[in-house]
Amino acid sequence: MELLEGILTRRTVRKFTGEKLSHEQIEKLIYHASHAPSWANSQCVRFVALTEDAAREAMARHACTGNNVNNVLGAAVVFVLCGVKGKSGYLGGKVASPDPAGWMMFDCGGAAEALCLAAHGMGLGTVQIGHFDQQKAGELIGLPEDMQVVELIACGYPAQTPEKPKRLEVDELLRYNHF
Repeated sequence: MELLEGILTRRTVRKFTGEKLSHEQIEKLIYHASHAPSWANSQCVRFVALTEDAAREAMARHACTGNNVNNVLGAAVVFVLCGVKGKSGYLGGKVASPDPAGWMMFDCGGAAEALCLAAHGMGLGTVQIGHFDQQKAGELIGLPEDMQVVELIACGYPAQTPEKPKRLEVDELLRYNHF
């Protein structure tokens, strides 16, 4: 798949077939996600792959609500995307940005997008989940205190091909030289 075609055809998938992914496929996704740019190449992003039914069920039942329960339960794997605090936005152990926490989130977002595009390129679907109990999710995976859960990404073989959502036109998004 061509890169630009992949960007245009990737969709959020909320229904999966139930077919499992191999560890090799999961590791390939993380390998591709690891190539996303990060602040000073700090690579603050970490992933926990929930592959066991019991782990996904615990996450769905204790940290998710609404449609996200089904998204997590139906996925072949759920990635818990985490950021290491104190890396992005810092140089030499000192704050180097007015908003270092924002840089951690930016780096995590880039890695999430790279993972979702890699999944699409491998014939998989993803849904990024931001509405969940981050603290409870961290407890469920035994997250160390120097890290923060950022989002969940449910992934698997798509059971449907969603329609393309409406997008803003370029002239609604772009300004030259000033707003």
